[in-house]
Amino acid sequence: MRRPDDDPRPAAQESPRTISQESRQARDGAIIHEFRMNDGQVRGRGASLLLIHTVGARTGATHVTPVTGIRQGDDGWLVSAAKAGSDRSPAWYFNAIAHPEVVIEAPGEGAIPVRATELHAEARNVAWARFLAKSSRFRRYETRTTRTIPVLRLTRIAPAPPGGASDAARAELLSGPAAADTQPVAGGGPGGCVTDA
Repeated sequence: MRRPDDDPRPAAQESPRTISQESRQARDGAIIHEFRMNDGQVRGRGASLLLIHTVGARTGATHVTPVTGIRQGDDGWLVSAAKAGSDRSPAWYFNAIAHPEVVIEAPGEGAIPVRATELHAEARNVAWARFLAKSSRFRRYETRTTRTIPVLRLTRIAPAPPGGASDAARAELLSGPAAADTQPVAGGGPGGCVTDA
């Protein structure tokens, strides 16, 4: 059984229950490498991916995870914490809620500091409808779980004045170990896209 034409990987890889953490990390590492080597273009995904850099909610370690992103205006993106319909949201989601100032890598734009905000009620439903319209796999994810799949808006942070308090945190995310790290968030697994985390 194969996934839709936009992804040549077997459907069995969609379910977080069917692949090991090591396999998921290897797959996501390959996607991160391809994303960076091709200015955000990934085979079977085009330019629909983002790399989200988060700080671990419990560990404080930095992580990089590929996720499906939907552009929202000039200064924002939507991401879903679908995790391929798992009954638990991905680790990157909990990290972004705990530390909402994150960095994304976007096709053609490089690294961008953003603030993650979870959408609720009607705003969440309207945003989720955009994921459903983007790909039928999101509808499958929705049928696999009883949880409401979270949707976050990532809003570009205007550059702070040089030396501002958040400059140091942004600089660390942009140039620290995670900038070169190809390890996805533990438990980030498939979920909004690649990891449709």
